[in-house]
Amino acid sequence: MIALDYVKLYLININIDRLLKLPYLHFKPNIFKQTGQIQNHVLIAEYHFCEIRVINRKDVKFSGSIHKMWNSINGIKAPNHDKSRIRGFNGNIFTLDSMHEVIIHLQNLFNCNTKQMMIKNIEFGLNLNVDFKINSYLKGLLYHTNTAFILSYNGAFARVKHSHYDIKIYNKSSMFKLSNPVLRLELKIKKMQELKNRNIKIFTLSDINESNLSLVLKLLTQRLKEIMYYDCTIREQELYKKDLERITYYKMKAYWLNQLKPNHRDRQKKHLIRLINNHSQNLHSQIIKSLLEMTNIHG
Repeated sequence: MIALDYVKLYLININIDRLLKLPYLHFKPNIFKQTGQIQNHVLIAEYHFCEIRVINRKDVKFSGSIHKMWNSINGIKAPNHDKSRIRGFNGNIFTLDSMHEVIIHLQNLFNCNTKQMMIKNIEFGLNLNVDFKINSYLKGLLYHTNTAFILSYNGAFARVKHSHYDIKIYNKSSMFKLSNPVLRLELKIKKMQELKNRNIKIFTLSDINESNLSLVLKLLTQRLKEIMYYDCTIREQELYKKDLERITYYKMKAYWLNQLKPNHRDRQKKHLIRLINNHSQNLHSQIIKSLLEMTNIHG
């Protein structure tokens, strides 16, 4: 099941005096790292790898990964937590029950109900156990709706940015030194209109339920289907000479986005898909199949 991960909340009608007096929250003035300037009107407290901001003693904002927060509260750490500089761990399965536990924790923390927790930005993610080399798969990600994937972290992280959302796909096992290959898929919603346009009604934390999460999973699946992909497991020894020449271009983002005009791509796309279907392990198709199985299970 897809899960809520990073979230940015605006909290309504919170008792700020009570919040500032909580003994386990240590609020400090915000300091700009670049200039050293102190903002006394902005108070910040870190809490289980998340952040609480109180602005002018009237506005309260919460941001962070509730997956990492749940792991921190329950003492669950990454296998490489002693050596890793990464803050928090979200490399395990995060269930709907676990999400609800964190939401109840937030209600108690802020002494409010879920309808007082307005969502400004949100990110959904899931971890897939796979049996292939994840970095080889990531290398084959070309573009999504005319925007190229950017690889970073030595090829372990792939991201494509759009105005309303981002797609992130990365090697979670490499990040946390997990014993088995774990592929992380994330859909970051930067403008909530992206969900509204698809009739996914998520406005506050009260809307985080199995029905809405199933709709988000279907949206993520659709976005992944739209990705143009080159499969690095293509068995070149099975190809004719002409196809061998073609794939030297097919694996290049510049060929698709700069050399081919959009109205000339369709024929080449169909040809590449045929090669992938007939002469490779079709890693992307394996991922889509796993997600479709999840969407069937959850409606």
